[in-house]
Amino acid sequence: MKHNRILALILILLLASGALGSAFAEPIVIVDDVGRTVELEKPLERVAVFNKMNVEIVRALGKIDTVVGIDANTAQDEAYWPELDLNAIAGQKQTELNYEAIVAMNPDAVILPSNGSWEEAEEKLEPFGIPVIVATGWENTNFEPQVRILAAAFGVEEKGQEYIDFCNGPIDLIRERMDSVPESERKSVYFENSGDYCTCLVGSGWNDMIVLGGGVNLFGDINFADADTSKGSVHSFAVDPELILERNPDVILYNVYSTAAKSGTSIYVEMDPSEIPDVLSEICKRPGWENLDAVQNGQVYGFTAFTGNACFKIVASCYIAKWLYPDLFADLDPEAFYNEWLTVYQGAAPLGEGQVGQIH
Repeated sequence: MKHNRILALILILLLASGALGSAFAEPIVIVDDVGRTVELEKPLERVAVFNKMNVEIVRALGKIDTVVGIDANTAQDEAYWPELDLNAIAGQKQTELNYEAIVAMNPDAVILPSNGSWEEAEEKLEPFGIPVIVATGWENTNFEPQVRILAAAFGVEEKGQEYIDFCNGPIDLIRERMDSVPESERKSVYFENSGDYCTCLVGSGWNDMIVLGGGVNLFGDINFADADTSKGSVHSFAVDPELILERNPDVILYNVYSTAAKSGTSIYVEMDPSEIPDVLSEICKRPGWENLDAVQNGQVYGFTAFTGNACFKIVASCYIAKWLYPDLFADLDPEAFYNEWLTVYQGAAPLGEGQVGQIH
């Protein structure tokens, strides 16, 4: 009898501490972005995360406190990550992991995008019992599955659905109203990114950003697989300046990598409201550009690279829709959506004026 009482007391203590419950808890099984089945013993509590957009998803899910390691590219944006130890570097970038550092961090999992070195990471970390989860947070046309993968891994599915619903709000509005605009009447857009006369092609998130905003990519007909790959990538592809003049876009968009930011980066930084208009005025002085309809009609716009990438590029699509079809989207407020994303889901202050601009 005494023995039974002792066993009962032990059982009560185990239940109270949660030890027994965790021992018999169902494992979390997820299918990641490359179709791998990953089994977790419990919701993630310590993670090393690669790619800024993945870290943003983790923060939107309310789990930024679980991040014990990030890549150096993400860490350079100091003002944007006050919650993180920016010296806890798990690798230079998503294709250059520091496995010794990762093992020392003792994470429950490493999160990598599909274009990161996840296969190598899987092999290197398997002996240490550290699983790899593939989620591609930058894939703006496919963001819902990425959010669901990470929400399931952290055990916060309801929060994940809340974030998805927030992101889909303006997307649904834009798509619904653009149904009334025939394809033949949609405005053509020349988008310049990361170099003079460099634009985006189909296969880039920048192209998808334009299309979601109701625009037609001026160079959407170029198939990168058949093109001269020495001219760049689908994200920044050098085109003949004469072709821009010949095709004469309705609207010009320019991705401004701020002089206030580190070269070529898209960091969170305030801008002088005059900077973007000044940059746009300069590019419009290019030979022959004074004859372009977009220049003559004042339809030349720019945004910071941070703004262009914000919230799966949905923020930029909202601005584009507003710029291209102001009457159709008179009640669409891109700035309000942008600020809500920053304050509610990223815990960051709005950046104020200067993130977007128009030619003088």
